[in-house]
Amino acid sequence: MSAGRVRVEGLKELRKACRTLAQDDSWKGDLREAGKAAAEVVAVESRRTASQGLSTLSGKPASMGGAAVATIRALAGQTRATVAGGKASVPYFGGWEFGSSGAYRQFPAKAKTSHNIYPAIEKKSSEIVQIYGDHIDVLTKKHFPE
Repeated sequence: MSAGRVRVEGLKELRKACRTLAQDDSWKGDLREAGKAAAEVVAVESRRTASQGLSTLSGKPASMGGAAVATIRALAGQTRATVAGGKASVPYFGGWEFGSSGAYRQFPAKAKTSHNIYPAIEKKSSEIVQIYGDHIDVLTKKHFPE
């Protein structure tokens, strides 16, 4: 597993089985909800650590700010779950998340991965796998009764 990523083995095969064996297409929403639940764990942890704050390049304590923290959200589809941050009204999210090499002193120092999202993925990886697995179990029992 590479840093900041959880990979599900057999998801492609599960989707193929669902397409051929399920009675209807309700499995698509269930699969998306599994990813959304797993990503929400990371989003909650990211928001928690982002609101605690870091120190800026100038050495002053600073937090990401409520507007930027509020943009951290879980997104999901059938094949992926993502945690995103920032929007048009908060274009500086990337500066807070990944840092600055010195050009912008209001941001924290540049990080190898990120300050909030990737560390949250690493910290919560076992919980992500557990939640995703539980949702997949419910999905298979619902659409493939014995």
